[in-house]
Amino acid sequence: MKHTKRVFVVAFSFFICLNTFGQKNIENNLTPEHKNIKGTKISLIPPAGFSDSSAVLQHAESGAVILIIDFPFPYSAASQGFTKKVLSEKGFKVNKIEKLIINGFSSKFITGTVEGTQVGYYLVLGSSKETILIIGTHPKKMKNIGQEIKKSMLTAYYEMNKKINPFEEIDYSIDVSETRLKFANTMMTTLIFTEDGTFPSSSEYQTSLLVGKSLTENLQDDRKEIAISNRKKVALDIDCSEKYIREISIDGINGYEMYEKGTLNGDNKTKITLYYVTLFDDNGYYYILCGFTGDPTDESMDEMQKAIKTFKRK
Repeated sequence: MKHTKRVFVVAFSFFICLNTFGQKNIENNLTPEHKNIKGTKISLIPPAGFSDSSAVLQHAESGAVILIIDFPFPYSAASQGFTKKVLSEKGFKVNKIEKLIINGFSSKFITGTVEGTQVGYYLVLGSSKETILIIGTHPKKMKNIGQEIKKSMLTAYYEMNKKINPFEEIDYSIDVSETRLKFANTMMTTLIFTEDGTFPSSSEYQTSLLVGKSLTENLQDDRKEIAISNRKKVALDIDCSEKYIREISIDGINGYEMYEKGTLNGDNKTKITLYYVTLFDDNGYYYILCGFTGDPTDESMDEMQKAIKTFKRK
């Protein structure tokens, strides 16, 4: 677990035809119609009919959403991951990439489809310290809503120096006081803890714990399949010597815990242990608690499992 790139890939997967144009310059000003999206440095003019919660705007009738993710990586590095090749590997078929400058910040606006049924938009912008990703999706047949989503996203106003309270919009808590973990960062409704309190971690084993809540309601019935499907999206392919999945209950809500211990597939020298818990509340949302470490002993993972079991809703 010595490479920073691997931690970035895990975080990015946690938690959704290439035409290049000359850079278009967009100057946005804050207006009375702009709305700051809770827990983010982004304000935009929401489309009509969209309600807001933490870092997300939703259109209940159609299922369309606009959500915002803040990655603690410089734009110059993170934006390289938003290419036709990389996105296609994640199931996003790119139709167009536009290079923009929004209020002086280099940006990309990407249009494509997901699984052939959803139209998706990515607006990527940021600074030397962070990258902001604004994602919009809607059913393919609802073109009018799509036009309103794109229009809204392009009103984005990024306040680079805005102070954000990482715990303000979090509706849960977790106690890491009995571990070596320290708070490192937050992305949307996800808290990130690492051994050295930095993300990505530069500690020897890059021991990390990510805790987050789904942004939209779960519409599927098979909860076990949801848990397994979400685990597969985490970019850690492990050749397991030990593995299990079983039911678990924490803070009065039920779900599934998955444990995998072994080596990274294709690299039998790199030890890795993963503990992945999905908890489903009664309101249709779910929480994910994902701990991973390269510690060849059980000590780091034992600590993370104890911390995960202190999870409580506020």
